[in-house]
Amino acid sequence: MKNQDQTASTHKTKINIAIVSNFLERRFTNTVSNIKYISGGESSQAFSFKVDNEEYVIRVNDRNPDGFRKDEYAFKHFSSNGIPIPEVISLGKMNDDYYFCISRKAKGKTIEAFSDLERENILPDILHVLDKIHAIDILGKAGYGKWNSDGIAKKASWRDALLSVDEYVWGDEGKPSFFETTFLRQDMWERGYNKMLDLLPYCPEEKYLVHGDAGSDNILSDGNHVTAVIDWADSRYGDFLFDVAWLIFWCTDDSYKKICLDYYADREIPHIVERLLCYQIFIGLNSLSFYAYSNQEDKAQFSIRKLLKLLE
Repeated sequence: MKNQDQTASTHKTKINIAIVSNFLERRFTNTVSNIKYISGGESSQAFSFKVDNEEYVIRVNDRNPDGFRKDEYAFKHFSSNGIPIPEVISLGKMNDDYYFCISRKAKGKTIEAFSDLERENILPDILHVLDKIHAIDILGKAGYGKWNSDGIAKKASWRDALLSVDEYVWGDEGKPSFFETTFLRQDMWERGYNKMLDLLPYCPEEKYLVHGDAGSDNILSDGNHVTAVIDWADSRYGDFLFDVAWLIFWCTDDSYKKICLDYYADREIPHIVERLLCYQIFIGLNSLSFYAYSNQEDKAQFSIRKLLKLLE
């Protein structure tokens, strides 16, 4: 077993595969085999493995287990609605340094592994699965914005959840702002934030379950249909169009935008263009704050280009 390149993200957990192998061999009574590094993701490090004929995935995080707990919550509460979410088998602390989550390995491969044309052909089914997610009844759930492992969100409104995009960039209690300590440009940030403020009146306070990170790393497919929706760490309560904006923002051209607008063309969705633009700007600002925090200036360039285009 060879260690693979784990330098894709400076924020990503780094762990030697031998540590993972030893942990799995202690945890399972039957033989563990075929342990392989899985690329992708900004925080946790993942490995696939087999126990007898069953395939699993273990993810390891050196910061906190909140995302893993949200995955467990999502499986228990949402998968029964026809949404393909891998079963979480166990989670906890691997040792003093790492948290772990073991789940069943889903069939298929991530959307990013397909060609551009293949991804476009799969997109309508992604939107169909997102429809199922957005249809889940959350009327009894408290708050807006990101929810915790108990299914509770803390923001009083969707507007408050969107405005919280600037929570970390300005610094507090005497700490310097990201504009003083990172590559983040204050003039561009303020342009984006002010444009988002202008668009907020178009955004309704209706509340839906939103995956929040339905991108190419977190959707698996067999080439025709979605086979799994993974990583619910960024899931939130708010406008369902946020998920659509996420898909559009991270597409390198305008092909997703046209397919998405065509998909919703027969529905009377008020101010769909303004709402999608507002959420794309939020996503751009949010991604830039994360890249600044994690010192990933190279990765930030895509978000910068996309945000500047949205602000033209």
